Amino acid sequence: MKFGLGSIKKYLPHRKSSQTEETVYYAPENGMSKTSEYIGIAFRGFTVFCGIFGLVMLMFQSFRLYTGNKDFRVFSLSIGYIIAVCLVFAVLCAVATFNRVTSFAVPFGTLAAAAVAATILHKDPVTLAENTARRLYNGVISGLVASRYTDFAQYLASDKYSFSEETLLKWSVIFVAAFFAVLMYFAVAKKTRATLFVITAALVTVPVFLFNISKGNLGFAFVVACAAGVVSMRIVETRYCGRLEKRTDRRQRREERRRAKTEESSNKKIEKLTVKTVANKVYDSAIEAEMGASRARLAR
Repeated sequence: MKFGLGSIKKYLPHRKSSQTEETVYYAPENGMSKTSEYIGIAFRGFTVFCGIFGLVMLMFQSFRLYTGNKDFRVFSLSIGYIIAVCLVFAVLCAVATFNRVTSFAVPFGTLAAAAVAATILHKDPVTLAENTARRLYNGVISGLVASRYTDFAQYLASDKYSFSEETLLKWSVIFVAAFFAVLMYFAVAKKTRATLFVITAALVTVPVFLFNISKGNLGFAFVVACAAGVVSMRIVETRYCGRLEKRTDRRQRREERRRAKTEESSNKKIEKLTVKTVANKVYDSAIEAEMGASRARLAR
């Protein structure tokens, strides 16, 4: 039986002679002028607009809230009005990213302005909000019924409203656009969060394609354009905004923990083998001194 350093070499941790090289990227923000920064905010705002308009248009077309009917006897939403509303919310999202003041002032200011406008134009903003939500709900259910899903007819709410069809449909566009603007602000405007964008897009695309009720390609085309912008911004932010460095640091910390765990395990094995080696030497010395097997085992 072999004792000494040679018997414990196999338990020593092996050091890698070569190290992997990390590619270093330098963020372009340091050399970016104010003009370039504002242009970047504008393009990011355009991506937000594509997302808001695409989702609103896809929803209103699919559920037949927007039909493009040109018959003057029946009110129908105009695509120009939808574009204008979505553009306003996209601009507000872009402005809100300037600093901390605008990030708080824009949402509260927009909410206050909407409440004041509803009060001045329609006298009762609470009833207007309730009627608009009910008209939007009934519009979605009616769209499913019109697409031959007649079982949903039992879920229709009361169709008695205190305001005109034109008023309710226009405020429906504002409500839906505001809802998607809030989600797109957190998903795209301030920082690219691909998971949140996918969830936001799924709120409309999943029901539309699940029930196969898509009525036009315009809305979905803008959603795809927004998705392409989100992917591009995600790649840029991953490379230049510290995410690559954080990922490298996590990998290095994980490697250090693994190496420390390996060394600790090796040290325990070495210590155990050293004790066993010393005990065997004591046993052999006792046997050579003719102390007897029982005393030799006791000494070991």
